[in-house]
Amino acid sequence: MSLLHRFSLAASALLVIDAQDNFKATAAYWARRNNLAFEANVASLVTAYREANLPIYYVLHSDSDPGWETTTRVAADLGYDVDFVIDATLTFPIPYREDGKLVGELGVAEIEERTRFVLRDRFARIVDTAQLINEIKAS
Repeated sequence: MSLLHRFSLAASALLVIDAQDNFKATAAYWARRNNLAFEANVASLVTAYREANLPIYYVLHSDSDPGWETTTRVAADLGYDVDFVIDATLTFPIPYREDGKLVGELGVAEIEERTRFVLRDRFARIVDTAQLINEIKAS
């Protein structure tokens, strides 16, 4: 993907992927998420896209391992320009087990940092909610 040939926001769509409440079923798990503004940021993006009359697609994965999606990379591989809205996503610590015993975990800050490094300028442009909304309003 070439980030030098950015798409027009007028030809864009918002994908809201796996934004369901089932994670909230376990309060202790939900409390360990990285992004307390997740719901507000997603709602702001949905409002901005609706006000701009741009399409919004809601996707709920139902495969056997919904925790490890590669949507951004696949979209880039298919030739789409992707904006990854980092503050409209969330993650949880990833436990590391050996022989069934918890020996450590990858924290949410490290996961978010790795996501930025892996996706930026290779598969996506990393943006935040306010930046993308401002760009939509300006287009």
